[in-house]
Amino acid sequence: MATLGQAGWNKGYNITRDQVGEIRRQEQLNAAAVLGVEEVFFLDQQDGFLEGVDPVQLKVNVTQVIRTWRPDVLITFSDQIDYPAYRYGMIHRDHLTIGRAALDAAYPMARDFLAAPTLWPQFPTWDTPQVWLFSWEQVSSTDLLVDISDVFQLKFDSLSQHKSQYTNATALYENLQELGQLVADKNNYGFGAVAEAYTVVEIL
Repeated sequence: MATLGQAGWNKGYNITRDQVGEIRRQEQLNAAAVLGVEEVFFLDQQDGFLEGVDPVQLKVNVTQVIRTWRPDVLITFSDQIDYPAYRYGMIHRDHLTIGRAALDAAYPMARDFLAAPTLWPQFPTWDTPQVWLFSWEQVSSTDLLVDISDVFQLKFDSLSQHKSQYTNATALYENLQELGQLVADKNNYGFGAVAEAYTVVEIL
């Protein structure tokens, strides 16, 4: 998690950014636990100001995480603005910033030991085979579709741990289901299916 989401609060004014950050940190840990995720790494940057962070240091920090966990697939945000996604509230400058940093970290910084000399040799290099970028409206040309019908409820149970971010759980469920069905319908999945779309970047 690049930031703690300190600005994501609309439930009153008697609270500070630090307090919101601690609430959202715990919500993230709760959400991860629902999915069986045992460890969450926080970069602890300030929500809304990620583009102001030293871009080289940000890439080094993400590179360290990649070299530590050595993933087969890195899933992150696209660094390209997907304008239709604005109407779903899916685009945030921090998302674009961390997406770019994650791509640069996957290649070349995680692969080449001289690309991040401060990490070598404590964190050995790692070739990340693929990066999957979240896709929303661009479903007709996306590289990968995943049918999540069987795990949609589990995913929602995880997301619903972020209680500070919504007021109506039923409406949230219906909106997410509608989005997933839109992706499924545009790609000829069966009736009622829920799907996710990704743009796949192959790392040579």
